[in-house]
Amino acid sequence: MNKLVAGLALSTCAFATSAFLLHGELAIARERNRGFVATQMTASATSPPVNTAAGARAGAGPDTGSAVATPTSLTTPSGQGTPGSVNGTPAPAAPTTATLDPRAVRKARSAAYAADFLKQYDSPSGRAGMRADEMGRLARSTAGLQEKLGIDDAKWQKFMDMMVDHEMGVRAAHARCDIDPACNSPDPRLMERFEYSEQAIRELLGRSDYKAMREYRQLAFERGVVSNLQERLPPNLALSEKQSEALALKLREVRINRIDELAAQGFDPGSYGGPGMSVVYPRGSATQQQAVQSAEQFMQSVRDNAGAILNAGQLAVYNEMLDDAMVIFRRYHRQEVAQQEKP
Repeated sequence: MNKLVAGLALSTCAFATSAFLLHGELAIARERNRGFVATQMTASATSPPVNTAAGARAGAGPDTGSAVATPTSLTTPSGQGTPGSVNGTPAPAAPTTATLDPRAVRKARSAAYAADFLKQYDSPSGRAGMRADEMGRLARSTAGLQEKLGIDDAKWQKFMDMMVDHEMGVRAAHARCDIDPACNSPDPRLMERFEYSEQAIRELLGRSDYKAMREYRQLAFERGVVSNLQERLPPNLALSEKQSEALALKLREVRINRIDELAAQGFDPGSYGGPGMSVVYPRGSATQQQAVQSAEQFMQSVRDNAGAILNAGQLAVYNEMLDDAMVIFRRYHRQEVAQQEKP
């Protein structure tokens, strides 16, 4: 029981990070596979564990890796928080589970979260708080990068400020589109302005350091998973630097591939961050059992791919982490389904 309690505590921190790092990848997958989404799928209309606002591109956070198309923007869409209103106008209500078109479900859900985001963003005090939170998330996803690139403190702080302002601005532009039923993409004039700010960041860092920054942030979540594993391994089973890098790259590849598969099949990919891995599953499945079975299949793929990199002793410890992650996920998913069934 103590082990599970510790796992639950760890998952709270891991989820906060994964929500920031993973929701952009889910949005990319849905946007890329829009033409393949089935129109006769029953979908859930409850709050997601990870924001998956459709119609946007992610960048400085994780991109889509070698297995899929690479996005061209630095930014990540948002809509975090509880559904609310903008300037006193309630956000559109999410459809019920009887709604057949999953795209309509996602649009309504995105509108609810976007409304809450804008309520905070358009308030000076709210935006200040959000900016502090975003600065903290950016610091965590770039921890160690300043030293690796050899950038002085003044230049690094300027980079951090520019990144936070750029990402929050683009997220606000997508949110304003999300609350408008007639809007399919943000105002091109706004997006052109953000292209200039992205270019300014690129020029500040220089081409080589800019590329290194992107690559570093892409693996932020997986580096945390590998670090967690390293801490649990005894000295005689410690991961080599080569193993650590290979495992992080492979875990990300498996996760992105699964997100793409679910989106192409017409599902709304969900991602729940646990201490051993981000569990990818189809939200809006017909039954709770189907979602859990899909998650278990994903985790088996993680085990199989990790087994090609880790030795037997290392894999035994990592399997324990994956088992803990699934225990926590099942508990979370039961709560998610119970929330769906409330009148």
